[in-house]
Amino acid sequence: MNRVINRAMIIFLGIFVLASVGALALQWGWINPSRRCEAEKAWWDPETRVCAQPVYIPDITRRPAGMSREEWSRRQAVEVTNAREAARQKYAAEVGRRYDQAVRERNAAVDAANAQAEAAQK
Repeated sequence: MNRVINRAMIIFLGIFVLASVGALALQWGWINPSRRCEAEKAWWDPETRVCAQPVYIPDITRRPAGMSREEWSRRQAVEVTNAREAARQKYAAEVGRRYDQAVRERNAAVDAANAQAEAAQK
């Protein structure tokens, strides 16, 4: 009978030691890192066990803090539309300037040719 009690005592002692080591591993490997991460005001991801620094969304989107996405999208759409219109106007002005320059050059060439023709006739 003593043998059975001794064997049961060793088995229960082994189970206790394994459970204690498992509890320590859980504490050191999972719980402590998550608490340290949360104490640093970071985000703890339990699936990958990664402590990540939170990213402030306005830093990424350049949207002013407190402005809704809808309002920011509308403002951006207006800015893009204004920029496109300004580019179109600039392009139209450049095309018009080049056209006027070409017409002036052509008229000058025609006037010079007419002057030569008149000079040759006299």
